[in-house]
Amino acid sequence: MSNEIFIASREQARQIDYEAIHSIKIPSLVLMEHAAIELLHSIPDTSYQKIVIVCGPGNNGADGMALARLFALKEQPVSCIHPSMDRFSNEEKIQFEAIQKLDIPCFLNTDPAAFVELEQADMIVDALFGSGLSRPIEGIFATWIEAINSLDAFVLAIDIPSGLNADTGDILGVCVHADLTIAIDSIKWGELLREGKNVCGTLKSVDIGIPSFLHRDCAGLLNLEYVCSIFPKRDPFSYKNKNGKVLMIGGSDEMPGAISMAADACFHSGVGLLSVFVPKSIQMLLETKMSYVMSLGVPEENGRFSQDALSILKEQLDRYDAFSIGNGMHKYAVTEQMVKLLLASNKPVLVDADGLVYVKKEIDLSKRKAETILTPHLKEMADLLDIDVKEIERDRIKIVKRFCKENPSVVLVLKSSITLIGFQDRLFVLDHPTSALAKGGSGDTLAGMILGLYAWCHDAYLAALCGVYAHSLAASLSSVDPISFTPNDLVKNLSQAFLTLQTKKTP
Repeated sequence: MSNEIFIASREQARQIDYEAIHSIKIPSLVLMEHAAIELLHSIPDTSYQKIVIVCGPGNNGADGMALARLFALKEQPVSCIHPSMDRFSNEEKIQFEAIQKLDIPCFLNTDPAAFVELEQADMIVDALFGSGLSRPIEGIFATWIEAINSLDAFVLAIDIPSGLNADTGDILGVCVHADLTIAIDSIKWGELLREGKNVCGTLKSVDIGIPSFLHRDCAGLLNLEYVCSIFPKRDPFSYKNKNGKVLMIGGSDEMPGAISMAADACFHSGVGLLSVFVPKSIQMLLETKMSYVMSLGVPEENGRFSQDALSILKEQLDRYDAFSIGNGMHKYAVTEQMVKLLLASNKPVLVDADGLVYVKKEIDLSKRKAETILTPHLKEMADLLDIDVKEIERDRIKIVKRFCKENPSVVLVLKSSITLIGFQDRLFVLDHPTSALAKGGSGDTLAGMILGLYAWCHDAYLAALCGVYAHSLAASLSSVDPISFTPNDLVKNLSQAFLTLQTKKTP
């Protein structure tokens, strides 16, 4: 069984099912049985007094009937509500015959007694429509969804809440509001986007025995088990030069904290030797705060880097293994010139914050051979591509995929309540929003963590995946309330976060 949890579009999910059945020759009824078994095992409490499964006209309904049979075998009080049999799929007809043999009570969905049965349930299973739904729900099925939503029973949605668009997260007329959604084989994009976040309740997925290679075009979901499995092993015999020599460029007299937080996180993420390149006026401040970081205080003008600083930076290019730029710099001509200088070099570069707006200006990233890491939030990504932020919000998945395909040396970390991490044809998602990180300095800290990890693991995509997850994990480990949480608290928790990822022990 793979450690990886996959995320699929409606078409990808359909194609995976098709290949599993027709190419790998796994009978659909076998997959359905695996799904029912995993559903039963994934329900946290099965001690309900009355379970009612509301089935639709297709294989989602068949999944519901298979689950009903397993409940009955465990002597759980269960009944089914179903559409007319002329609308059954072939698999649903077989499952229906099986539940009839077990004398499981069944009610036609137009029978008034069915509504009475539903009202008595303390657990309702939504098996109406799966991820293939593409048009608004109307008529009798809309009536049933409204009835489900009107009751106080615990609601489990099989695969996806009925009425949710599997690709966009939009509501198709009316939608089941679930307490728990158990996605079959793969999570669907719509469960992570827009209204999907509001109607799925707790979201889980179950492996039903489909080979992982059939998910080759799917995104992955970052979770503890998977990140533990990929977290790089640190050589106990390594030394500081082997763990990377890094220069972080940033800061101004108005925003010294940004480069300070980024550098602090970088050092605590494993870099061997760390230097900061900052305006002279804030050099002493940083040296006082971080005695373990070396500093280059360079000429400035009005508290920001001057033109003379640019020529000094040119002299540093051959002295370091990797660079970052942008934290607390401000958007002005010297920032643009420094970004262009670094991206024109053959050195790995991480660009964050104020440096991002200049990435595409006269720079062809598609031809850059050295590894490049970009860490924008949605507005910065919109500025980078010169489009409206609403377009990013509407089509972020396609935009990230297209950008990474066009720029094969770039690792893109698009930060939001769900964070996308893309590289070439690969895409991962972190879906663990927390208000603890919805504060200034969180992004600077993340940039420093990714650079610190990259310095010693020498893999930009791996550093981004592990850095993004460790950033979230460090926030969740805190005993500090999210209201009071600071980036300093996050850095304090990094040791425990990295220990968790190396020992594979859930905190």
